Amino acid sequence: MREAVIELGEVPSAGSGEPDPVRPRGSLPYRWVVAPLAVALTVALGGAGPPPRPPPEPLTLSVTLSDSVRVAGGRVHVIGPGEKAEGRPRSRRLMRYPIRSYRLPDLAPLDTWTTVVDGDISYVGDGLGDILLYSYQGNFAGGNAVAAVRPGSAEPVWERHAFLYGVSADRGTVLAFEDTTEDPFQQDWVGLDSRTGAIRWQVRHPTGGHLTLRGAGDLAAYPSRIYTLRPDGLIEAWDTADGTLAGSLRTTVAVDHDTRFWSAGGLLLVGHPRTGTIAYGDGDLGERWRLGAPGLEENTFPYACGVVICLTGRPGGLAAIDPASGRELWRSDFWEFTQPVGDRLLVGSSDLTEPELSVLDPVTGRVVAEAGSWSSGGPGPEPGTAWVYRIQTPGYRLRYGILDLATGTVRTLGSAERIAGDCVFASGALICRRLDSSVGVWRL
Repeated sequence: MREAVIELGEVPSAGSGEPDPVRPRGSLPYRWVVAPLAVALTVALGGAGPPPRPPPEPLTLSVTLSDSVRVAGGRVHVIGPGEKAEGRPRSRRLMRYPIRSYRLPDLAPLDTWTTVVDGDISYVGDGLGDILLYSYQGNFAGGNAVAAVRPGSAEPVWERHAFLYGVSADRGTVLAFEDTTEDPFQQDWVGLDSRTGAIRWQVRHPTGGHLTLRGAGDLAAYPSRIYTLRPDGLIEAWDTADGTLAGSLRTTVAVDHDTRFWSAGGLLLVGHPRTGTIAYGDGDLGERWRLGAPGLEENTFPYACGVVICLTGRPGGLAAIDPASGRELWRSDFWEFTQPVGDRLLVGSSDLTEPELSVLDPVTGRVVAEAGSWSSGGPGPEPGTAWVYRIQTPGYRLRYGILDLATGTVRTLGSAERIAGDCVFASGALICRRLDSSVGVWRL
């Protein structure tokens, strides 16, 4: 922590030899006022400590309009413009893309890699050690590939035709699915060694059945389980750490193309319009509750909203159910998107010309605070807060701050000019693209 600096003015010279003047003592009738007044001023001004320091000056990363920027894993990855490359021509277009990475929040330069692909890069992330993982959409059967590369060489360490879904927390396993069947909704899932690309385990999509991931609607980067549902009603839970079978049960819900198979909010949900919905615990697979036919609405997508499960996907609406009973708690035809933050929900509607952020009680659906024209950046620095930002047009002026979820008030931390509109809060920083194509980083 920096020491507080107090300005004392100039130091007088010590060579005059004259004694300091003797100043008269204050008269007693006024001296008694001085101490209480000093205390009152100290309290009113917020104590004797130094005023809060202003936020650090933003850092700038110079990039061009042709560069793509990705933020992942505490890093900013800059993908340079592609150039035609020579090599193993699998298709009509083989391109070389340089990638350089910077650490957040100080933008310290890290490594530089080179990739040669026959498509467009869609994901960049860290593997183990100096390995960079990336995926791209290529011009070949299946259309997607995942690969790994090291600095100093454009030749992939390994490459596989599959769609990258996530990387484990220890960066050792890549979760991907392969387009191995004619049905685009029936993919086989694999766990790949991030160092070699070797298949550690595989879970096949059951023919005529269904497959879902633990917390698939909760935006989990790497789900801990994969669930399969066979046509005979057998549900199997597979551990994504090693691909072992963690448990199984047989459901009584009808299984065909109308069956709904979800995972959200600690539950595994199986539903059919003819037989209703049954909820099982996604850990022990024990039954939690049942809803009679038709069960949960067919055209909805469940995901965790803190202490409730939200249902979205209905035209123009949002609903919440109690995960303990399946009972609908509330429904709104206005809210269309939500973000759980602490014990509240941040909600908004796409029908508005400008974003309007509101804070909901997830159990009642009641609005507890109105934040106004701000966009959410996720959980804030303290419990009961959220990061928010606002970009005003015309002018492209950015303001950012901290939202108090209890009151709806925003404490503005800073501002910036000429912001293009792409902003994200991550790893102790706010990262935005500017109109001149550069990247600004505001350390929080």
